Amino acid sequence: MTQKDELKRLWSDSFGDSPEYVDMFFSRVYNDSDLISAEQNGHTVSYLLLQPYSFMFHGAILPTGYICGANTRRNQRGKGLMSKLMTDALRTCASRGYMMAELIPAYDWLYPYYNRFGFSTVFYIDAQRFTSAHQFGPWEEGFQPVENIFDPAVSEAFIRLEKMRPCTILHSSRDFLNTLDDIALSPGGKYVAVSRDSGEVVAMAWAESNPDDPTAPVTVKELLSTDIPAGRAALRELRYHWPDKSFKLLAPVGIHPHFITPRGMCRLTDVAVALSTVAAAHPSFKSTIRVSDPLIPQNNATFRIADGEIDISAYATNSRLDFDVDVSTLADIMFSSPAMGNIIGFPSVRPHISLMLD
Repeated sequence: MTQKDELKRLWSDSFGDSPEYVDMFFSRVYNDSDLISAEQNGHTVSYLLLQPYSFMFHGAILPTGYICGANTRRNQRGKGLMSKLMTDALRTCASRGYMMAELIPAYDWLYPYYNRFGFSTVFYIDAQRFTSAHQFGPWEEGFQPVENIFDPAVSEAFIRLEKMRPCTILHSSRDFLNTLDDIALSPGGKYVAVSRDSGEVVAMAWAESNPDDPTAPVTVKELLSTDIPAGRAALRELRYHWPDKSFKLLAPVGIHPHFITPRGMCRLTDVAVALSTVAAAHPSFKSTIRVSDPLIPQNNATFRIADGEIDISAYATNSRLDFDVDVSTLADIMFSSPAMGNIIGFPSVRPHISLMLD
């Protein structure tokens, strides 16, 4: 048995994904360079994957690491193997200059576990619900479905539409094709894209319906569009496919959210990069922030922000502090709502994460 075969078996035992999905993931997504693992007697007993991604943050595109597939052989659990791998992954992120690590817990009970490593729940979605009678009108003219979803113009539009969001995880063209493979393997999966009559692709959506539960709503996992009419056109295409079902749209959290639920977590691994980006985007912002971090020593410092730049000094300081926080609380502040940021005096912004093959 090869190492990849061992990884696939451990994955299946931990997550229960279909053989088709596991084969797709390890043939199209998996990369040896992403693997962080623990070995015993020549066999992998615990591992996670640290995948490189980009993150749109205050107008800059920064490298991050996405942690996925964290699992341990059943008879080796409770021995601290994953704790060591998680610490190694976070320090690897710091050594590579990644601003942060992000992950989506496989189960709700894992949120407190990841809190122990300084992760904060900062990614949320707004679950917007629509009855089966909702037709996503008014019916603007000038939109049509894209027949060839593998046309390069579609993946180019995907990248362009993602970058319209102010704070979000970004995907590559290869990632986009992986999402199409993922949705195609779902028994109730559907992807649609729409263009204007000019041929410009202006919206797309990924959706899933549970074939074993006819009463369950269609979950629209992601909707990207240039504007509201284009988004409605994509939802209408889904409505043609499911004319009699209610919809649940997992949307980014806006100014007036409907129903906010946790979506994922992040862990700052290079505080200097994060605060430098904030400073450059907000030259008038001034603050003195002391940060403590038990896992990544270089984050233990006092950061003075002024005139678009930061000055870093030793952790101890006699200066007046605007914030004296641990790395987890800093992430909570940095990725809070803009309204909350205004109250506490920080240019906060809500981040978004989706389409991570979770």
